[in-house]
Amino acid sequence: MMLTAHSGSDGTPDNSRIFLKTMLKAGIACVELDVRKTDKGILYLSHDKDKWTEATLSLEGAFQMLASDGICMVNCDLKEENLEKAVLSLAEKYKLMNRLILSGKVQLENISSDHLMKKVYFNAENILPDLYVSQGLNEEKIKQLIDFCKKNKVRTVNLNYHFATNEWIRLFHQEKIKVSVWTVNDFSEINRFIEMDVHNITTRLAISYNKHQKEVQKGND
Repeated sequence: MMLTAHSGSDGTPDNSRIFLKTMLKAGIACVELDVRKTDKGILYLSHDKDKWTEATLSLEGAFQMLASDGICMVNCDLKEENLEKAVLSLAEKYKLMNRLILSGKVQLENISSDHLMKKVYFNAENILPDLYVSQGLNEEKIKQLIDFCKKNKVRTVNLNYHFATNEWIRLFHQEKIKVSVWTVNDFSEINRFIEMDVHNITTRLAISYNKHQKEVQKGND
């Protein structure tokens, strides 16, 4: 299991140098970055559209920080379509390909190889657009999602944790599909997903949870 720090984890500013610096210093396994592109082709970090200013952290600036760290994984949550090639090119430049994950609005036709497909955490809403405004997952939607993943060689499905029941996780696992869940900000729920052997848990409490676990372990010693 990997614990990913959602942008802005532990009270840091979203998509900021402070966020990255804090997570890297704490030894967090993976950080999530919200990625967009300006009209001039600059990749930058922002959850919301039209938030670019000269002070905004660019993806290149973030990759420079990550390259100097040498360990931390990075999940680029693509907030717009057709960013894959530009992100992959920048990751190659900074030798981050082995540490790169792509999620969000990933278009599989832009993923050119089976090797790159392994880097994708495929968001369920990409093929089930009404998923989070309807009654959530049911057997029909689960079957549709599993069939899509198998047909397109998707290794990992990325789910809002509210819909990731133990039953559905087991079904994905039976089909050899890994599960990533977001955004889990409750320690007991994080523990549940660890017990269910999910592949990744994204949280805004990455440092806090790790500290909590150390305290629990100390109490058990």
